[in-house]
Amino acid sequence: MKKYIVMTLMLGLSLTSCNMDKFFELDRLEVTPWQNVNDLEYMVVSPYTAHFQIPGWQSPLALISYYGELAADIALANPWSIEQEALYWYPRQMSTFDVTGEQLESSFKILYGAVGTCNVPLTFIEEREDAGLPVFDYMTEDDKKVLERQKGELYFMRAYSYWMISRIFMPPYNEVNNSKRFIPLITKLDPTQEALRNPYMGTVAEVYDFMISDLKKAKNFLPDTNKRGRANKYAASAFLMRIYWLMGNTTEALNECNFIIKNGVEDNPYFDLTEEPIRAFNRNAEPLYTTNPLAKEVLWEAAITAEGANQPIALARMSKAGGYNFNSAAGSYSPDDLNWTGGLRGQNFQHGSWACAYWNPRIIKYIGWSTTDNPLDLQNYVPSDEALKDKRFVQLHAFLKGNNGDSGASKEEYEQTFPHMKWNTFWSDKNFRAPYARYTNVPIVRLSEIYLTRASLLLASNAEQARKDVNVIRKRAGLPDLLSVTEEDIEKERIKELGFEANDRLTYLVAMKKSIDGTKMSLDAIDLSSDTNNPMTGTPIRALNPPYSEMYVPLPSIEYLYSGSSPTIQ
Repeated sequence: MKKYIVMTLMLGLSLTSCNMDKFFELDRLEVTPWQNVNDLEYMVVSPYTAHFQIPGWQSPLALISYYGELAADIALANPWSIEQEALYWYPRQMSTFDVTGEQLESSFKILYGAVGTCNVPLTFIEEREDAGLPVFDYMTEDDKKVLERQKGELYFMRAYSYWMISRIFMPPYNEVNNSKRFIPLITKLDPTQEALRNPYMGTVAEVYDFMISDLKKAKNFLPDTNKRGRANKYAASAFLMRIYWLMGNTTEALNECNFIIKNGVEDNPYFDLTEEPIRAFNRNAEPLYTTNPLAKEVLWEAAITAEGANQPIALARMSKAGGYNFNSAAGSYSPDDLNWTGGLRGQNFQHGSWACAYWNPRIIKYIGWSTTDNPLDLQNYVPSDEALKDKRFVQLHAFLKGNNGDSGASKEEYEQTFPHMKWNTFWSDKNFRAPYARYTNVPIVRLSEIYLTRASLLLASNAEQARKDVNVIRKRAGLPDLLSVTEEDIEKERIKELGFEANDRLTYLVAMKKSIDGTKMSLDAIDLSSDTNNPMTGTPIRALNPPYSEMYVPLPSIEYLYSGSSPTIQ
């Protein structure tokens, strides 16, 4: 592991000099080591920069979401654009290949770079505190409050980094997998040769316990609200909810749901679901490109800025739009403009040539957005009346008819980028939706997820409250209340609400210990030069069943070359 462990130390220092001054409203660092909380703030900014401002195609935020949609049952793969690691993810062969030289190797570096930028200041802080010393001399009461917030953000971002690592580089938490070691668990700065060459390999259980420990500290230290794009107390609680749910600790997961809804919604007006569904997805960070950059339902998001080197462009692989192919032509940069809330994309829209993951027709029929799951039935595989009444479909997803051979046909109505795609398709259209599309804010946690998770957790003990939670979501979508709910009802609402977003579908299936179905077809029956393909034929891809022990991507083999250790999982 020497290669990237050394790089994390370098990255922790280099990221502080990135040109993020305008966004984070800080002065450039002039004195090292840190002499006060103002100096330390540059290290607090660094993990955000690592995750959200420099990754481009290697963005963990985008790649791991893309991985989740392809490996789960929600998406089919467009055979004309599937590439790189997706060739293994889609047929669910993720544990059988080497990511060295692939984009995930770069994601691995980004993720451990973010861990390193947290470990450096946290080790400094903890060593001072453990010795009974003030972190900085002559600290005022205001300085102490700032330091608490800074510690909260660093603990949160370290936990978030390990959350992302755990979602891709190790299998889920359960009795079968928990004692196995998959990833380095680096909890402090240790520059010794031994630590650099052979970092401690944590078990699945140890990694989850460490994330919980960090998130509890973060929840304690973080403020209720923070600067745009920065972590707050409710974001920490939401990740605790996710982790407890995946661990099967439903009591603690429910406690976190209740904490967020009571303290962040009912007792304080921090979050609500009063805005249109599109509002979470059509905002830019810079005031130049938006009249109001905040969305009332977003607990935490990646505020992508033009000052960063690149946006999470890999999201284009699971979207109707290509990030490079669209900017505002609507004559307004306001997210209140009906051109945006209505979903219109302007004259220069182009379906991205990277678009790979699109809606599985079986899932579309299951949730009621079409009456058939046959995409070649051009008459009936179209948006249902139920879909057209649902604001989530109208504002956040898109339907394209198969290419009709007319190069002049509307690209808003017919597939034009992939002319051999003759079947009808439903696409996610959540990404690149702001007026300045390349730098659209990306929601990571939304309030709707909290309500839907609580509904699943409460169903057995309080079905009436579960029904109310689901109807809160349906009301915002413009739909009538359900008079009763089953887990199937909750699941359908969750797919419609959170599909193609933050790896949620895979999280739900694993948390509920469901089979990830074996009815999805491989691409072996597709002839890339033919106009007569049927995406619903081919060899079925094997199901993924609990305990999901093969549902992980191995570390880059180059890591074992540098460390001299064996890649064998213990």
